[in-house]
Amino acid sequence: MTGRIPELRDTEFATVKDWFVQVVPLVGGWHADDGVSDLDFTPEEAGEVSAAMARIFRGRGNWQDPDMLYDLAAHGSFEVEKAYPGFQLDVGLPSRRLGHAYIPGRELPNLLAEDSGQYVVVEFPDRVGPVSGHSVFVMKKASGPVGEDFDPSAFVVDEESAQEFDDVYKVEAMIRWFAGDVALDDGDWVPEPGV
Repeated sequence: MTGRIPELRDTEFATVKDWFVQVVPLVGGWHADDGVSDLDFTPEEAGEVSAAMARIFRGRGNWQDPDMLYDLAAHGSFEVEKAYPGFQLDVGLPSRRLGHAYIPGRELPNLLAEDSGQYVVVEFPDRVGPVSGHSVFVMKKASGPVGEDFDPSAFVVDEESAQEFDDVYKVEAMIRWFAGDVALDDGDWVPEPGV
């Protein structure tokens, strides 16, 4: 291994995540499907990163969400994890479209998400550990300025709109329900009144 590129010990999610935390800041991130030879790596470093990426692509099948590879390559680390120590993002949510933005200063770890034109904040009352292991989630409507000057701290949360649910994979259906989308796909879960 060259001086700047750490060895990839294995392809377990935590190991890969740590590897990206060290490598992404060197070049600012990239799309996981793209080559890295045109990035700010030396030819030797590009070869090492390319070899590591090939191993990661082959080994990510045992992750909770293999598509997290794209988030890791793009971002390296997630600001929400720094703001809420012990919180671990291991599954992708609609928040990935917003770069896993969160509203700073809230008591609970949270992520902003958008679907069907509806913005929501998803909160994680279990607070620590990987999201895939959490047992309860709370979603609330959120509104704020969008566009080029996207500022998560400017979002206002409708605390009265809180809906609790128990499966992180229900997030997209919950957002569509919040948006008043009545054309839900077959099999989508919709909360009962008062849930």
